[in-house]
Amino acid sequence: MILVTGGAGFIGANLIKKINGRGNANIIIVDNIKKSKKNINSLIFKDFFDKNDFYKKICNGQIKSKIKSIIHLGACSDTTEKNWEYLKFNNIVYTKKLYEFSRSINAQFIYASSASVYGETSGNTNKNDFKLKPLNLYGKSKLEIDKYFFQESSKNIIALRFFNVYGNLESHKKNMSSPVSKFAKQLKKNKLCNIFKFDSKDEPKRDFIHVDDSVKIIEFLKKKKKRGLYNIGTGKPDTFINVGKILIKYLGYGKINYINFPNRLKHKYQYYTKANILKLKKLGFTGRAMILDNGIKNFLNKND
Repeated sequence: MILVTGGAGFIGANLIKKINGRGNANIIIVDNIKKSKKNINSLIFKDFFDKNDFYKKICNGQIKSKIKSIIHLGACSDTTEKNWEYLKFNNIVYTKKLYEFSRSINAQFIYASSASVYGETSGNTNKNDFKLKPLNLYGKSKLEIDKYFFQESSKNIIALRFFNVYGNLESHKKNMSSPVSKFAKQLKKNKLCNIFKFDSKDEPKRDFIHVDDSVKIIEFLKKKKKRGLYNIGTGKPDTFINVGKILIKYLGYGKINYINFPNRLKHKYQYYTKANILKLKKLGFTGRAMILDNGIKNFLNKND
């Protein structure tokens, strides 16, 4: 039995679909059902719990299922969230409680961290560096839980530092959806995609990884059971402008519309991210991530 929190969400739903594709429906989903009923309808699973109800049940010792693996992907993923108490409960307190639950039932524990913890350092490192300076409270919350688990060597945990994941089943994320999804919606609606204009010659770059490749890495790490913090990216960053150009190429229409960079994001914006994936390779991961062009083509062909 596998428990997936955030199972109705973007990465969680794609992971469960992959597991379902192998004929496995021994899955418990924990999530907010209001988030994406559409995603839930496409999945096969044994049971579903509202995330708040599930928290109460594990606090009271009411969950007795024979769970062998917990994949914790459910959290507040809004990088603009300003309510620290909300972030603290959803991204720190909840995660700690799930880990305690996993230990009580002797289950594997995997959880979602984020590349946002790196701040301006980009993520091109393999070291468990806890002196990082995230640029927003969301990144701070993820770094705090990473510190809690990995500054002590005894905890057998796998953390997934996701970079810019894009793909299908993320339409419910609205403003927090990936640039690929966001630009595609804008182009289909207005034949324009809005991209920030910068004064410097160097365009911002992000490490974009297709959700299918992210799922492959999750399953690889789940099988390996090797403790550690792992970057989930391609190691090959690209520009937002190139994302727009590839979408326009495959859609056959549209233009890029440059807009001013908003003041509210100044000093809170990662201009460059690049995942160092050497640790994955040393562990034996040989999968090749889709190049951005192929990933966007795949996204448009299966667009939900």
